[in-house]
Amino acid sequence: MKQPGARQGPSASELISKRIADLGDWRGETLSRMRQLIKNADSSLDGNTRCAIDIHEGEAVDRSAFMALVRQAVALNRSGQSNRSKPTKS
Repeated sequence: MKQPGARQGPSASELISKRIADLGDWRGETLSRMRQLIKNADSSLDGNTRCAIDIHEGEAVDRSAFMALVRQAVALNRSGQSNRSKPTKS
């Protein structure tokens, strides 16, 4: 019998790692590098806000600026605030 909350199969982190590895080209290398920078910027990735950053082939990424961006996002997530304005009902 399954216990409530018991997880089966690979974790989300393992699935992400596999997906990145399966790319096998510059995108996989770039995503792997960016993922490591995110992990280095903060050990907790429990936030509920998601965003996308476009990185194109051959594009240089400023390591310090990227990590500062991640740290700011982590701080915003932890504060419970959002920089998005919610539409008001009329």
